Amino acid sequence: MAQNPMNTGTPDITNDPPVRSCSPCIVPEPSVIRSFLSRPQSDMTNLPGDVQVEKRISGHGREYTITRPAGAKPPPTTQGSSNTKEDFGIQVIWNAQGTLDWKPTTQAVQKTASISMYMVKENTVSSGNVSGTIYFQNFEHYDYIFYDETGDYYPCDTWRSGSHSVGFTSKKPNIRFVTGS
Repeated sequence: MAQNPMNTGTPDITNDPPVRSCSPCIVPEPSVIRSFLSRPQSDMTNLPGDVQVEKRISGHGREYTITRPAGAKPPPTTQGSSNTKEDFGIQVIWNAQGTLDWKPTTQAVQKTASISMYMVKENTVSSGNVSGTIYFQNFEHYDYIFYDETGDYYPCDTWRSGSHSVGFTSKKPNIRFVTGS
């Protein structure tokens, strides 16, 4: 069972200055991102047929969904692996909002988690809960775990780079911590 990193005492990550590049990713200028996202097909709400949706159970026992590029997960490699990525845990401030608005991640998140852009969309549902969706662009293949403000967590394994989303329900859908292995 995953430990809840929410009580680590680690200070909040503040707004880093805008990042334009990191190795191996390149983050486009904000005007380029806005232009790309102004097209209807780019907000992930109009998904093409080449994606797969998987239902999972969160750490607190709630159903959630993962949407990722289609394709079978490759078998694990045991010998001669050239995988040099390290396990990580990083505090983030990804606040849910009512609009679809991609945001570049901080330089620390790009370097540590290999996530270049994100957005957290919220919609109010019954009983004070909020339906949220984390959209993110990754450039390394991690098994991520996203933690919301309640401490609930949503594992999302990625074996392809690109757009992924995690749809969930929470009383506090802001994302505060991300781990990966």
